[in-house]
Amino acid sequence: NIECRNGVWGKNNHQRYEVLGKNLCVLGLGNIGRSVARAAQSLGMNILFYDTRQVSVELGKELGWTHIESLERLFKQADFLTVHLSAKDIKGITNKGVLIPDLFTLLGQDRFNSPKVFINFSRGFLHEPEALIQAVHDGHIHRAAVDVYPKEPRRGEQWENPYVNCDRIVVFPHIGASTQ
Repeated sequence: NIECRNGVWGKNNHQRYEVLGKNLCVLGLGNIGRSVARAAQSLGMNILFYDTRQVSVELGKELGWTHIESLERLFKQADFLTVHLSAKDIKGITNKGVLIPDLFTLLGQDRFNSPKVFINFSRGFLHEPEALIQAVHDGHIHRAAVDVYPKEPRRGEQWENPYVNCDRIVVFPHIGASTQ
């Protein structure tokens, strides 16, 4: 988008990937995680998932998706990793900080020529922005997208984008149920 807007016709295959046959790893297989997985499956992606809720695990397996039993293995198997966790786990324990920096270094590690894309559209406190920025800077993640942040403004408040200096992390406002 930026190149084309600046008059550059960058037609090449550098960092451009087919999604057909790629692994979409879903962290949190609730209603939104399942919807994302169904859409990706219709595009020919392989669906792998991690969830601690037995109902979600059984449902995912019933849908023909592959259950992965650890976050480390999920990250290693991912070409694209999408996060859809609730604020607390099934035992009522907060998910704050569950995505530690070491997990980011594993993204796509077991996949040849992986796009290494990380998406967090669930909670801003699952990881520190600095950890994601560092993982992108170090090449562990090629691209990321987030619409949740540790500090989100209330209506009319000033907001500081923690990813302002990292153009490989796409940012959006989290609008949740604010759609028409």
